[in-house]
Amino acid sequence: MSESRASGLDGFFDDAAVFPPGSASLDTAVRDHLGRRSSRIEPFTGPLLLGLHQVPEAHRLALETAGRLGLDLSADPLRVGVVVPVGGLQDALELEAHGMDGTQVVSLEMKTPADDWQTGLAALQQADTSASRYSEFTAAQILQGAAAALEGGKVHLKFRTGGLEARLFPTSEELAGVIGEAVRRQVPFKLTAGLHQAVRHTDPTTGFTHHGFLNIALATAAAARGAGPRHVMQILENEDGAGLATEAGSLSTISWRQWFHSFGTCSINEPLESLAALGLDPAAFDHFGSGIPATARSSHTPDHERARS
Repeated sequence: MSESRASGLDGFFDDAAVFPPGSASLDTAVRDHLGRRSSRIEPFTGPLLLGLHQVPEAHRLALETAGRLGLDLSADPLRVGVVVPVGGLQDALELEAHGMDGTQVVSLEMKTPADDWQTGLAALQQADTSASRYSEFTAAQILQGAAAALEGGKVHLKFRTGGLEARLFPTSEELAGVIGEAVRRQVPFKLTAGLHQAVRHTDPTTGFTHHGFLNIALATAAAARGAGPRHVMQILENEDGAGLATEAGSLSTISWRQWFHSFGTCSINEPLESLAALGLDPAAFDHFGSGIPATARSSHTPDHERARS
């Protein structure tokens, strides 16, 4: 069984500012990430997600930025999650082993080739690393054996829930299948892309239907209680924000967060503000919502996030 996560939403929103559609410059992403340490949204912010090739420059920028902000990175380093391209695992391990004063690699998130994913997964499982490990799989790969291969191992699941094209958004049936398989096999997972808001919605500009991270949390809790695929899918398709908020208000995070670890978002503010709009307080200690007014909006709102709000 997976180790339980802290209650509430601590570290739930991985900072994917440099990835589309936010596509922030590296210096902006590093500055804003470190700047959040003096904001109210800092507890909810996970590591800064970077491509493997970006880490050395981000380290240099972090040292410069920390000096200007008066931060001591030797005591509290910049935490980065490294997105590892196909064939790049050895380079990532060497980067971690080399060590960077003031920067800590806390997760390795490996892309998986369409063919022979077993070899890549075996290498990641056997890797000498202290970082958390995630392997990205498609819905088809998960249902065809990838989840079984992850069961009881050191590597967790990463799954894509959106992107810049409609084909990158899984159907509710596919996502329900992935959640059900992960929970059944006790494989923790993290998600990436498309989860901009708490509740399922259709973007009026692109026409893409986005899954809601609150829907997914509730669906995960239901799967953990033994709900079947149809019921899990119904929760994923629910667009009644008020109803979802009511259910979330009495739901202990331990019922879902030990499986649904986090997700990457190019804006930390946007998903938090979507919770605030539902009257949910992310700072509630033991439950997702507590009925008290939300205080998620930070006094420090980065320019690239303000543009998305």
